Amino acid sequence: AATPTARSSASSNARWWKGTFADGRAQLSIGAFYMDYQDMQQQAFRAEAGSTAANNTVFNVGGATIQGLEAEFNGRFGGFGIQANIGWVDSELGEIRLINRTKVPDNLVRAPGSNTDLRQCVAGETATTPLSTCVDWSPYYETLTGERNVYSPELQYAISVDYDFVAGNGTWTPRVTFAHTDESDINLIRREDFWLIEERDLVNASLTYTQGDWLVQAYCQNCGDETYIAAIGTGGGLDNNSVVYGNPLTYGIRFRKTF
Repeated sequence: AATPTARSSASSNARWWKGTFADGRAQLSIGAFYMDYQDMQQQAFRAEAGSTAANNTVFNVGGATIQGLEAEFNGRFGGFGIQANIGWVDSELGEIRLINRTKVPDNLVRAPGSNTDLRQCVAGETATTPLSTCVDWSPYYETLTGERNVYSPELQYAISVDYDFVAGNGTWTPRVTFAHTDESDINLIRREDFWLIEERDLVNASLTYTQGDWLVQAYCQNCGDETYIAAIGTGGGLDNNSVVYGNPLTYGIRFRKTF
């Protein structure tokens, strides 16, 4: 049987600070963290001598260090409101050895007519010709050192501003939000740009009217109609060649009554 996957372990250190300013009208919080992972669990291609086949699975790939800063600001000054947040992450993989499956021709690791990758040969076992039982995967390993972790954009930030205009018995509130996310990898071994989620900038906007228990809001999300990839091969029926796009320009009107 295959060797069971051990739990990942990590030593971590985090510091947080919160403060209030302008007679309570503004709040700021800042945090810093550092994590040193041992036996980090990630999904990658694995070929074991004791397994029935080689495939993509979650296992302990090796170590990594992840550190970063986070900050959030909220303020309300009369009718003017502002909310902002920013996150910076520096992730670095330790010395990890993995198989780059995309560089291996199928006919070298699969039996004729099969769609299954053969397992790693055990000690003293030799791959047959034609292939039928096992493969020597050792020539196909690559060493990763210093690469960034998956789904770890270096910089993310967002800012939202709004203003309340009182008119008669109601209030009009226009709001605009801008959000930026850096590029990120979704595979420990960078393949081609297909496996890279590019950076994106999104703008949302709304105009809200409130009066008593009623709210009416006109809105648009992704107002610039940016085409962007939100995820790749996320499971749930999606294979590793599946791409999930973010929502395109969406707009409409909402009504709400509070009871």
